[in-house]
Amino acid sequence: MVGAREPHPAFTRAYAVLAERFYTGPYPGEVDPETALEKLGFLYFAGVRAFVNPMEPHETDRAGKPFIRYEEALEGPCILF
Repeated sequence: MVGAREPHPAFTRAYAVLAERFYTGPYPGEVDPETALEKLGFLYFAGVRAFVNPMEPHETDRAGKPFIRYEEALEGPCILF
């Protein structure tokens, strides 16, 4: 990520699609709200300001549980597509 020195453990599988412009990686939400904020905060301080969420609202994880929405945590200077 732009400006990041050490990747957050949750984003070691993230990679640049277009260097310093467009990255892809795992779902940034989390069941635990504190952990979710930590992950989203890492992305924010790395310079990420826009998120593209390709998931449908009804999608579930491997255990059949719905994904936790993270849009509320992104309110403010971030954009969610």
